[in-house]
Amino acid sequence: MNTDCKYCFELVKKGKEHPQLKTVSDLGNSQICKCGNCGAMLMSTADNWEIVIKGSVVRHHEKRAKETKEKVA
Repeated sequence: MNTDCKYCFELVKKGKEHPQLKTVSDLGNSQICKCGNCGAMLMSTADNWEIVIKGSVVRHHEKRAKETKEKVA
């Protein structure tokens, strides 16, 4: 697995959910979540997690910093 996010890594490898994981869609047997640390989209089916869209910790935090700076200005 190619991810720079320790939370996504632990979720996919060990099934360990984390507080920065936000549910986007819950379909009963599966759910789609977004990682608040790296911006990745993850899907769970039958308690198996996989990364659907890869995120990036650095890019995600740079984007959030830029958005915050624009709000202040």
